[in-house]
Amino acid sequence: MEKLQENWLTDGVLDQEYKTYLFLAWLQKAKREFTDARLYPALSRLIEEHRRLDALRKGKADFSLKIRRDVKEIDLRKMRLVYKELEEHPELNEYLNSLIEFALPRLESMLREGKSLYDLVDEHLQLTPVGLVPMYRKEGYLFLYDEPRKDVYLFRYVVSLLELADEHFHSLQTALIDQRRKSLGQTFEQLKVELIKRFTDLPNPATYLVRCNLAFPLHETLLPIARRRLMLELKSA
Repeated sequence: MEKLQENWLTDGVLDQEYKTYLFLAWLQKAKREFTDARLYPALSRLIEEHRRLDALRKGKADFSLKIRRDVKEIDLRKMRLVYKELEEHPELNEYLNSLIEFALPRLESMLREGKSLYDLVDEHLQLTPVGLVPMYRKEGYLFLYDEPRKDVYLFRYVVSLLELADEHFHSLQTALIDQRRKSLGQTFEQLKVELIKRFTDLPNPATYLVRCNLAFPLHETLLPIARRRLMLELKSA
């Protein structure tokens, strides 16, 4: 699902009915994603747009930086902006406020729908270590087991530290190594031993299993939530 254009409120024609249609069409795409149990990137897009519109409603400071400063007047009859300062144009303020107040509750409703889907998936995920967990956990393996389909996805993970604006964030990156069809006699410990023999740079890897007893899309739903669950586990260790 694509992002809503950052300046969709003011780009092109300033027609409230058209902008409403544009927004609702975008929102309908998110609803279809959730109906098909595809959580991401739709949920991230909705959160991003909600934060942006909420910030505009509370002050419009961010919006004022994006709009050009040479506005002189607004001509709604001709659907044309002659740029100057946002605060000097009550018509533009009314137009923006009306759209923002229309969009925010609908975004919040869709976010609640996304959260319900997230909670449903999360309830059916179980994370457990495979074998003994070593002291070093910044690198290792994540086994994602789709029980209904009997598919096992083997990922290698790396935790790195990001510094942004004097703040520190931990980032978890995953790379798919292999995909297996789990047989009745095969254990996850055996899969771990195979990886140890295959990748000798991790002789004693931290290895975690996330299993799900319901079928969900891998990349759009299962993996993002499994990654988040693993990150929480690593932070608490």
